[in-house]
Amino acid sequence: GTPGGGAEAPPGAYAEADRRRLCEEILADGYVQSFVDFFYLTHRPDPNAEPTPMLDGGAGREIEVPPEEMLYVRDNLTQAENARRQGDTSTVYGAYSNLAQHFQKVRGQQTTMFELVVDRAHVTTRVSRDARPIRSSTTHTNPHDDGRIIYFQVKDPKTGVYFYEKCLEISRLTGDKRGEMAANNDLGLIYQGMNDVNSAIKFHERHLELATDGEVPSEENVAAKELIKVYKKVAGTKEGANDHEEAVRYYQKCLEAARLAQEKRSEGMACYRLGGGNNIMGEAFRAILFLQKF
Repeated sequence: GTPGGGAEAPPGAYAEADRRRLCEEILADGYVQSFVDFFYLTHRPDPNAEPTPMLDGGAGREIEVPPEEMLYVRDNLTQAENARRQGDTSTVYGAYSNLAQHFQKVRGQQTTMFELVVDRAHVTTRVSRDARPIRSSTTHTNPHDDGRIIYFQVKDPKTGVYFYEKCLEISRLTGDKRGEMAANNDLGLIYQGMNDVNSAIKFHERHLELATDGEVPSEENVAAKELIKVYKKVAGTKEGANDHEEAVRYYQKCLEAARLAQEKRSEGMACYRLGGGNNIMGEAFRAILFLQKF
């Protein structure tokens, strides 16, 4: 029971009250798009829950969002919408990027902890330098205490993609090439984490194209290094399926990216694989040329 003899609130009752109150406040303040996004993010099926066909038709249980996380999502959504009205695209990009990072899952099955540093004026986010995978779903401190840090475990890459795409849209609309390069890189990385190599290649190639057109060598290097990884992965898959023609095509792309990135080790690997692939295809002369470079 509770003090005074009242019935004890069921588990999750307070979180549900917070969720409803925040939805009402967002809409009452005139943030329609923020309300739509917030409502979805706090009412959808849990992306990490096992489906239970007998109970919910296989949709999975509804996500449980801690109050501190709801505040963080609300603050960034409304900040982005308000900044967009004022034409402050840098703030819009930053808020959506915060949300994308928050929901992003990285390094396969591992999870990155994001440090949310809270002060009276605003919330900022950064990846912890010494972050380690954690098992519990969330760890929080009071978001109203200045300077306190909250750690969230996030495993929702599809929602990360949604917000990175918003970043990409904003950068394209405003002609922000730096922002567009960053968004393409982030989308490439998140798709790599989802093992969607075709999508990853598309965004990393666009990143490289923008960097080349804008003559930004540092960004060319970043894009080329990621392309080495995804080209190598596709080539290896094709090789395993005995599709040597396609394997050679992707190892050739890998070689070109390695040269651009000045990655001698990767360049040697690509030459070795190209030598083997061409030999299998009966291209002995080409095979010798690549093996000599190896």
